[in-house]
Amino acid sequence: MGLTYTYQDRYTITPKLYWIGRTTWIKGEANNPNVLPTIPDYLRVDLFATAKVINNLSLFVNVSNLFDNRYYNTGDSTGSMVASPQDPRTVSAGFSYQFGN
Repeated sequence: MGLTYTYQDRYTITPKLYWIGRTTWIKGEANNPNVLPTIPDYLRVDLFATAKVINNLSLFVNVSNLFDNRYYNTGDSTGSMVASPQDPRTVSAGFSYQFGN
């Protein structure tokens, strides 16, 4: 889920919310193949913002996993990793310049 708020046609902010429910792994536990391991549910929040500096130039910042939560997805089917750790907070920034009109 996400929303974008624009202020004075110059600034935008877009928070995004991801809720991923509990996930069951494809293979059973080693000691009891009838019991499937589960990965707990998680909530992740991302944030994207832009600011128009001049007519053709905008700056942006993107923050993935804003609150730096530790969360996991199910691993691969080879059995090497039941719960695969996901990225911590990641921040990127940049600019966009539109040539011409």
